[in-house]
Amino acid sequence: MKKFAALLFAGTFLPLMALDFDFTANPPTAKGKVPMLKLDDSLKIGGTNGRTALNFDGKSKIQVPGSDFLSLDNGLTVAIEIDSKDKGDGKNLQMIILKRNEWCLYRSGSQLSFLWKSGKKWLAVYRKNMNFDTPHKFVLTLTEDRKLNFHLDGKHVRVVKLDNFDAPNKQSKEVITLGGGWNNWDFKGDIYQLKILN
Repeated sequence: MKKFAALLFAGTFLPLMALDFDFTANPPTAKGKVPMLKLDDSLKIGGTNGRTALNFDGKSKIQVPGSDFLSLDNGLTVAIEIDSKDKGDGKNLQMIILKRNEWCLYRSGSQLSFLWKSGKKWLAVYRKNMNFDTPHKFVLTLTEDRKLNFHLDGKHVRVVKLDNFDAPNKQSKEVITLGGGWNNWDFKGDIYQLKILN
């Protein structure tokens, strides 16, 4: 599993990627099934660490056309490299990835949280305390039998079985939103790379 996490960022699994955005490339590239985003004035290719990135200013978000099939039905892997140094208001609720009515990944202060929706309830199935003072690469993998693996900066951190949680909702027609999606839960920071497959 450690090798798998490293290979995701190395690009070895590119033919399998459903969504594969690299915002550090010039110009940014999309190598998966989902085409590159069309950016408007509220989102820009910027960055704060001498690298280009998709930069969110805390007021911007973007939907990803053609991403509705990225559900939890057949398992899911999310590999992302981000920088989110904003201290915020203490709670610091920042939505990173949202698939409405299905699953989301967000920051809450010094925690990274992965939730899925079961019926009308959002269930916090995994939380990880993190130091957000530096950029991070993390890979979250959920298998069909509901085993969750989490890698942080190339190290395997946790594996947990999620049998005790109610089953997640099935695939909907909703597409993925990056950088927001709930009231005032807007992401402030950079996304360098994002890969999602199921």
